[in-house]
Amino acid sequence: MNILVLGCGRIGSRHIQSLAKSKDEIKLYAADSSDDSLDKVNEIFNSVSSKNIETKLFLIKDITKIRDKIDIVIVASNSKERSKLIKSVLKNFNPIHIILEKVLFNKINDYKNFNDIFNKISTKVWVNQYMGYEFSFLSKYLNVNKKFKMRVSGNWGLCCNSVHFIEIFHHLCDRTELILKDSSLHNECIDSKREGYYELFGKIIIGSAQHNELILDCTPNVPENVINIEVETDSSQLKDVWVDEHHNCIFKKGNKILKERYYVRRQSERTLEIIESLLKYDECKLPLYHLSSYHHLLILNLFKKTFNKLGIDTSKGIPIT
Repeated sequence: MNILVLGCGRIGSRHIQSLAKSKDEIKLYAADSSDDSLDKVNEIFNSVSSKNIETKLFLIKDITKIRDKIDIVIVASNSKERSKLIKSVLKNFNPIHIILEKVLFNKINDYKNFNDIFNKISTKVWVNQYMGYEFSFLSKYLNVNKKFKMRVSGNWGLCCNSVHFIEIFHHLCDRTELILKDSSLHNECIDSKREGYYELFGKIIIGSAQHNELILDCTPNVPENVINIEVETDSSQLKDVWVDEHHNCIFKKGNKILKERYYVRRQSERTLEIIESLLKYDECKLPLYHLSSYHHLLILNLFKKTFNKLGIDTSKGIPIT
């Protein structure tokens, strides 16, 4: 099995770390333009003691030099570079599967353009919006026939992470149609953790055809490692305090109070499971491109208009990653 990981920053290196734990022989290609990133991913790979002795890592800067057939490609770059990298992948390889990180693209036209491209090839394209299945425990508290309101609050990255929570909501709504109902974004932005990108604060409300509602409420000056998720129906209330990798849930229904705790895995604990599922079943728990694109397009124009209002140039792309 030959796997190419394009982009070896924080997320890409964790993909490599997870794949290195495979019991099967893997030939891993890690591609990045930065020597520091390649050195770091090599260090992480070598730190995995449980890997198959035949598993090898190849560090490269130019993917056109690869002569092997590539089975799976993971594109873990920033949104600005992703379009160019996908085109390079499709020009040089014919992978069975591609996994993309979000935010998918910083140009809205790219979403339709790549939908057309992906519809013409046999490669299946997935997006690493993992919360839909990692947070599946939320569904145990909901009756599918009950209307519910879901609220996500904290300082969690409105621009870069909203699509994750939209994926959860869409999953809980049984994939019915979604609409952007309302929004109220702050007239200011801050620098993102990644240079050249920005973050916004404020509130976004998304509704479903079932009349369920998602409120995304992102505010500054609160701890970034604490996210509050609340789900209410007319007869029950769930409060989930997500701190680091743990969810601390309190469920109330009438006089009944249930307290439970859940662990959500890190990227380094998830990637191998996804790859093994793709190889064995040709399917995985991640959403396919067309579904993820739908989630992105619900909110990207809103972000673009807000940045333009703040005097930030979006002609070369919306500056979010």
